[in-house]
Order: sequence, then C-alpha cells, then structure tokens
Amino acid sequence: MSDSEDRGSMLTLRKASEKCKVKRQAIYIAIKKGQIKAVQNEKKRWYMWEKDVDDYRITKYSRDKSTFNGAPLYDPANEEMGVGHVAKMLGIDKARVYYLARKGEIPHTRKGTVYVFKRADIVKAFEEKPADPNQQVMNI
Repeated sequence: MSDSEDRGSMLTLRKASEKCKVKRQAIYIAIKKGQIKAVQNEKKRWYMWEKDVDDYRITKYSRDKSTFNGAPLYDPANEEMGVGHVAKMLGIDKARVYYLARKGEIPHTRKGTVYVFKRADIVKAFEEKPADPNQQVMNI
C-alpha cells in the first residue's frame, strides 16, 4: 500500500478549514506549529493530507474538551459553569463576573487559570444579599 493510499487525498488550506470548521488562519497556525504536515507548491499554496487534517480535527483545542489534571474543566453533573455561563445567568458582562470573583463576592474555585463556579453557590450568594436601595438587583 502506498503512502497516498494510507493518508487519503490532498486538501487545500480552504478545504481543510471547511472540514475542521475553523478559519484558514487556524489551519495555517497548525501547520506552522507542526500539528499538520503540509507542503507548498510552486505557487506558494498549501496542501496537506486528508488523514493529517482528520487527526488535527480530532485533537484540536476546544474549551468544552479541556481538562485539568485529567478531569474536565466543567463537570455538568456537579452543575459547574464557566465565566460565560455565569455572566449569561446573571445578565452581566464577563468582566464583571471576573471582578466579583476576585473580590470574593461570587464563590468559585480555580482549575489552573480557569474560574469554575457552581450554580447552587451562585444562587445562594445572590439570595442572601440584603436589599440595598442604591444597588441594582440581579434576578437569577
């Protein structure tokens, strides 16, 4: 069996980006990092093997698939959420969530550099707040 039969057909940068559902720049960066083996033709256009693109697609970075010490960052079974989910739940900006977490007003844990919040803790923290007439109320 030849090398080309093992690795499938050759794809252009555009076809590879469409297959991986990423921008062409992401494929180009993956080539430069050595995550995808590719060659340039005389017109300076990139071509890569379909199998290499498939391997990259399976292993490419995704926040949903991210892990810390082998465990997923967010465990839906424990109602764990990230900053974006908390911001949406409270109806505030992500930067405000980071600020409140740093001040200690929102209970959280850290997994590496990632803030992890539990839904029950957030609900409890905002239910216990005394009503301040000058402060905007956040409905959960």
